[in-house]
Amino acid sequence: MKKIILLILLLIIMSSCFNPITSSFSSESEISLSSEEESSLLNSSDSSSYINSINVDEINNLEYEIKKYDAYSMEDYATNLKVDYFNSIGENAMLVIPLLFEDTIMEEDLLNAIIKDIDDAFFGNSEDTYWESVSSYYKKSSYNQVTLKGEVTMPVRIDKTVKEVAELTYSTNPYKSDDNRYYDNSFYPLAYAYSYLKDKMDLTKFDLDKDGYLDSVYIIYLENTYSNYLYQNNILINDPSYDKIKELLWAYTYWYKKEPNINNPVPFSYVFASY
Repeated sequence: MKKIILLILLLIIMSSCFNPITSSFSSESEISLSSEEESSLLNSSDSSSYINSINVDEINNLEYEIKKYDAYSMEDYATNLKVDYFNSIGENAMLVIPLLFEDTIMEEDLLNAIIKDIDDAFFGNSEDTYWESVSSYYKKSSYNQVTLKGEVTMPVRIDKTVKEVAELTYSTNPYKSDDNRYYDNSFYPLAYAYSYLKDKMDLTKFDLDKDGYLDSVYIIYLENTYSNYLYQNNILINDPSYDKIKELLWAYTYWYKKEPNINNPVPFSYVFASY
């Protein structure tokens, strides 16, 4: 605490000694600019250009726009952009899907242990784990204003290898967004897993706001890091798929835009990440 107070005092002293005209530290005993020099500096072309470039009307308009958009709620923002969103207050559902590629090799005992780890990471109680899960963290940090509930599904194995998914293109990928401005190779494992699960479980329980979209989807692929995968499969830097695999096997959020369906909620915002 003493160090923080001393640091603040030091910053105050330094700021009081700093002269913005000379851009150097000075004291009362140092020679300052003469009135002629100061007048010359302020009347220079650079200073005049800067001062003349300030438009008061633009500043006032900017302040008005900030005030205007501050009044918007997250629901207003999402409705205007036609996107789905996570409620900042209340309940949200999380659909967590463990995913294996066709060439992912994993023994059953290890797979079961990993699924248990994923469940603890998303929905575990800190009293049992001694650390915060995604659910318990948001509950505590929001002072019980946000509740995240959900389920880790059965593992889904897709019918393509990592390399095959990485090499997909917009024309060869059978799963596409309704908005062609959005495309990602991860559409394939996302849509494949969704198609596999929708007939095996009730997905409406993951659409708590009843807008026709799953509240959130997490694809957790049970594959090594891209560097291990490249090494284990002897894929060298001169291989055409090298960079494509690197682009696929990392953690990110994306959007799969489809028409909402109240009876069969569809994915929208999703996370694609490794275990």
